Amino acid sequence: MYSSCKQAILKVFATIEIQIAALEREISGHIDNYPHLKNMIENIKIIKGVGHLTAIVVAEMPSVDNFDHARQFTAFAGLNPQHYQSGTSVTKESRICKIGSERIRKALYMPSYNSQES
Repeated sequence: MYSSCKQAILKVFATIEIQIAALEREISGHIDNYPHLKNMIENIKIIKGVGHLTAIVVAEMPSVDNFDHARQFTAFAGLNPQHYQSGTSVTKESRICKIGSERIRKALYMPSYNSQES
């Protein structure tokens, strides 16, 4: 019984890996059809800690020209700090605000964290 379950699970994993590879080829083909998008992704990947998938997510963002200030761009990306203070005695450590794009925030969290440590 154990080996048949293990084989079934391994088949599911293999199927998922095949589907992931097909989707990655499709995404790469789409990017290759748009030179501007490909150039943007390559430029984003130059940033330390940013890989191919993070660059794709960032490339989906609106142009920075659409924002008047860096604070607006940061808020849209969901990376602005949230400060908590209650009166004069209770002050908690700042953290990332949950307003903004969750997808972009998740993609940029580790690269931004790693860049602070360098």
